Amino acid sequence: MRTDAPVQPGRLAVGLLAAQLLGAMVDFGALGLASDSGFDTGRWLLLSPGLFLGIYLLLASPTMTRWVLRGPLFVMMMWFGWAFASAAWSVDAKSTILQTTLAVTVFVSSFWFVRSYGRVNFARVFCVSAGLVLAVGLANDLIPAVAEILPIAVSQTEFGIETGRSPGITPGVNQLGMLAGVTMMMLIRMSPRTRMGRVFQFAVGAIAVMSMLTAGSRSVAVCTVVAIAVQLGLDSSVQVRIRGFVGAAAAGLAVVGFVGTSGRETTFEAGRSFDSLNGREDVWDYAFELIAAKPLQGYGMMTGSETWNRAFSLRRTTFDAGDAHNSVLELLIGTGSIGLALFGSGCAWAVMRAWRSRDADALALLLLVGFVGLTEALISAPGLAYSILGVSLAMVAVDNASRPWPNGRGGKPSLLLGETAEPELVGASR
Repeated sequence: MRTDAPVQPGRLAVGLLAAQLLGAMVDFGALGLASDSGFDTGRWLLLSPGLFLGIYLLLASPTMTRWVLRGPLFVMMMWFGWAFASAAWSVDAKSTILQTTLAVTVFVSSFWFVRSYGRVNFARVFCVSAGLVLAVGLANDLIPAVAEILPIAVSQTEFGIETGRSPGITPGVNQLGMLAGVTMMMLIRMSPRTRMGRVFQFAVGAIAVMSMLTAGSRSVAVCTVVAIAVQLGLDSSVQVRIRGFVGAAAAGLAVVGFVGTSGRETTFEAGRSFDSLNGREDVWDYAFELIAAKPLQGYGMMTGSETWNRAFSLRRTTFDAGDAHNSVLELLIGTGSIGLALFGSGCAWAVMRAWRSRDADALALLLLVGFVGLTEALISAPGLAYSILGVSLAMVAVDNASRPWPNGRGGKPSLLLGETAEPELVGASR
């Protein structure tokens, strides 16, 4: 393994990525903006200066172009191409074009940053953005509790966890839990060496754990425990894995009980029940009907607002679902069986590479996205899921003989963003 000094990203690259991640996290629903706040899906990302980072990389980076032609990334970019093509028959062409553009820029930016500067540097930027989003949402969610304890007048804004909930499925619950879970995994990868870094790691970790418990999403909490167990135990001995499995099972059971109890009052007040699929049965039944009508090409990617608003107006669902609440069904509705084949092939290829190279970080992230995707359509709008997919594919983008250093690789200077990893030039210069 190479021992050269790691490459550090420039301030511009860090700032643009942080802005884009903030937009992705907010738009993902962690602050409840998917409810009655008046914000359309994708608006936060559209206003983010980080959007220009993805566009720049797609249109003006020769290195990124070469990376696109390799491995699982090439298959995923083929899927993005098919998603763009679906605008030709989409029920909402404007939404398909706009939101797919935002999704691909989030995906490409995260891929490029990890591939260029390493997963540790990405984890640092991610945790700063996530810590801010989680802290704002958590603080706002606790305002009613504070008002009951302290004799002070407080007001709750729309930027909170609880405000994202509605009768039936609760938009703010699983999304917030997903963000908290990914943040925990990123904090593990940070491995801070300074006292300030360890304090930051502890503070953001505490916020992430509190956010997970406040959200009350038992399914996401259990998935997070499993993913972290994989992240920490993949390269361990058999004895350590057995102990880890037992510990993860015990932690999972404890999480189920504690999260269910902690989220009971707020979630039941919002009309949510822990004893059912919260209305998903009707959504999935109608989704199968839609898929049967257009199995090959679908109705256009990221048209959930139009599709499910129409379903609700026809009284096919008991509420305006917004999406299919299952990633596979969402892919079939948006891009048909062709799109599902492309997307699934890219993800499966990435999982096989992660397993073959024993890349615990990539495998754990892909498993988390896959598990949560069973009950949430994570890819129905541009946001956090596309960033995580970009990160995962960057981690498995090279084989074991040329794996990136833990903190990045050196390379050719970029005009705007500092140094980027360019393996051919690195090899030629040494």
